[in-house]
This record gives sequence, C-alpha cells and structure tokens, in this order.
Amino acid sequence: MGTARVADEVVARARAEASAAAQRAGVRVVELTTAEQAHVAGAVLDRVWGLPPDGCLIDPSILIALAHSGNYLVGAIRGKEMVGVTAGWFASERTFGVGTTLHSHIAGVQPGDAGRGAGQAMKLDQRAWALERGITTVTWTTDPLVARNVHVNITRLGATVAEYRVDEYGPMRDGINVGDQSDRILLRWAVDGPVGGIPPDQLPDAPRALARSDDEFSSPVPDLAPLDASARICRIAIPEDAETLVLTRPEEHSLWRVAVREALCARLTAGWRVLGFDKGTCEYVLEAP
Repeated sequence: MGTARVADEVVARARAEASAAAQRAGVRVVELTTAEQAHVAGAVLDRVWGLPPDGCLIDPSILIALAHSGNYLVGAIRGKEMVGVTAGWFASERTFGVGTTLHSHIAGVQPGDAGRGAGQAMKLDQRAWALERGITTVTWTTDPLVARNVHVNITRLGATVAEYRVDEYGPMRDGINVGDQSDRILLRWAVDGPVGGIPPDQLPDAPRALARSDDEFSSPVPDLAPLDASARICRIAIPEDAETLVLTRPEEHSLWRVAVREALCARLTAGWRVLGFDKGTCEYVLEAP
C-alpha cells in the first residue's frame, strides 16, 4: 500500500502536540515491544472491560504479533504503572476507500485513571505515529450512546462520523457490553489537519429528531423531526450516562439503543453528516445533504 508525503513541519507539530498532551496528563506513551509488556497490556484491557481475573479480552500473543509486524501498540505509563493501552493496524484501501489507513481497534484507560488525559495523550501519539509513516487517516468505532466518548472523539479530536454499523461485533461477553447489541459508529480522523471539531457553543439550535422525556426516566421521545421534513439541520439526543443506565435500567437502555439507531442510522444512510456533538445537552447535531 502506498503512503502520502506528509510535510516535515506537519509531522513535527503533531509530535510536539502529542508530547505536550502526555506531559499534561503526567504519563509517558511508549511503544510496547516485549511479551512481558503485552501481558501487562492485556491485563489492563481486561480491567477496563470488566473481565474476571481468568478472562482475556485480547490474547497477549495477538498484541505482540501486532507490534512485531509493524502495527501500533502503545501503553500510557504513569510512574511505573501502565494505566492505558491502544492498539491498531494498517487497513487496506478497499476497506475504507481513502488511501492507507490506520485502524485503531481498541483504546482504554483503566478504572480510576479515566478523565486525567491519558486517553487523549495516546490518541495524539497515534496521530503523530501515523503521520511519521505517511498515513493521513485513522479510523475506529465507538458506541454511539456513550456521550463522554462521543464528545472526546468528535469535539476534542475532530473525528467525523463515516457510517452507522448495526450490531457491528455481534454478541459480546465482556463486563461492559454483555447483553447489549454492539451498534457502533465508524469514525474517520484526518490526522494531517488541526485537532478539534466545532465547539458545542457554536453548534446551531435545531428541531429534535430524538429528544429525552422530561420525567424522571428521561426516556427517548422519537420522530419530533421526521426524516422527510423540510428542516435541514436536526438534533438527536442520547442518554446522559448510558454506562450507568445499562446497569441500572437495561430495558430503558434498550429503548435508547433502538431509538438512536433508527434516528441516526437513517440520516447517515440518507447522506446527512454530523456537524458536531453538544456535550451540554448530549445531542448530535446533523446537517442534511
């Protein structure tokens, strides 16, 4: 597969931004190259995804094979402890249709360390790593219901929503996804551009294709702005805390899963694009083609 020619100043700026993010987070982002490191990384991912001590989300032999075949495997180290892991691999042109791509399969920060900047430090390191190899596009998937991840990916990083994939991975047995359908949005990040999307306070107000009820349950209220309406911009709400909702009220979570699938998937299929994500209201903002 061919690679793009990325200007030296773009690569240098990306590496400097990654280093600054790691410094702010108080971590070192290092490539993992040994079997011992791969086993530690596997244990971190097991904790993040809530597997029992004898569980195994990704076999360490797969992780080290990825690293030794030239793919991306890093850990975020705080002091002497690995607190986060990211792994990805090269994707072919026929898969995504846009040059050579790095697909970031998994990224996680262990419980107790989330929200301290390690996750963003790893993503910015991934951006610099890709550019250093002439790769200008990074893709990954995320759960469209998890507001904190959607906010980071779309608003803070500037990734765009490429498509909606229904039950992408089929039944999953980890502690986070067990019993849920694995709907995902595919994100595409142009890493040779600036970092960041439209700030929430600059997103337009618009009719809501999906809203939350104003009762104590905050249930989904769909079809407020039908797909065939004349409105060119709309908003689609998601739960404020889907991760807690799936544990405490799984039936309510299932209602949200179906409602968001119907509202968001239909519009993306019809050519709408996600302008941004409003963290304050937990809403996607979409624009018609």
